[in-house]
Amino acid sequence: MSNKSFDAFLAKELQANTHYLDDDGFTAQLMRCLPAPKRISPWVEKLITWLPVSFITLLVLFARNRKPVQSLIFALPYNK
Repeated sequence: MSNKSFDAFLAKELQANTHYLDDDGFTAQLMRCLPAPKRISPWVEKLITWLPVSFITLLVLFARNRKPVQSLIFALPYNK
């Protein structure tokens, strides 16, 4: 089957009027029984976003170095 004929077939099937599968109210009853979604505070939302972004940015910056592990180790202060 060529891509054009498959695309035409898929478009036709997706636009076709499909019949509703009667589930005797099961879906509506299930949706009513689900708990309401909990909201998290705005600062936690920002933390969830910015923490991975910051971590990945640091990884990329250290990966640009030829020896990232050594650069981290030598950057740490230590006593001899």
